[in-house]
Amino acid sequence: MTNIGPDCIISYIDMIDTGELLNNSKGVGVTIIRNMHDAIMKSKTWIRYHEEICFWNDSVLLLAKVDVSQRDTYKHAIDEVRKIKKIIDRINSPKGSFVVCVKGQAFPPPVDWKVNEEIPRMNYLQASSLAFANCFTIIDSLKNNDIHWYIEERIIEKVKLRKEDSNQEIDVFPRKTKRVIFMFTGDIYK
Repeated sequence: MTNIGPDCIISYIDMIDTGELLNNSKGVGVTIIRNMHDAIMKSKTWIRYHEEICFWNDSVLLLAKVDVSQRDTYKHAIDEVRKIKKIIDRINSPKGSFVVCVKGQAFPPPVDWKVNEEIPRMNYLQASSLAFANCFTIIDSLKNNDIHWYIEERIIEKVKLRKEDSNQEIDVFPRKTKRVIFMFTGDIYK
């Protein structure tokens, strides 16, 4: 396989049932989403292992570069995602959120890319990758509101977690590669 960029963990967090709140409440859904945005902004004071955090509506996307020879880089990344998930779960109580974590490689930026202040503002997502696409493949294939964590097998091999509640093999990018997704209800350590 051709390396296209640095090894990374892409984590996608999504609040559960905010659409229901947006349709059935008087501003409660919007307030919950805005509170999540504020909490994510405050997380920049303690986030150390994620180089990129993107958030919109009721979702968060995180990119952590990892070193396959150093297990602790995986653990640090997952621990930060866990902490962010706990914050989001408190904001969106009692429904909470679910997380999809996939190992992959970040696409490098376009050759002529540079950060600028021009209008229209353009942002390149380092998290753009097959791993990011696979987050949605996993959701489409496996989503169940009783599951809170979907973690791809190559991460599980590097981070000691409790026994999963279930697992399933699915086809992901590239070339319909078979990967086992480990699923957890509740916390991943207890």
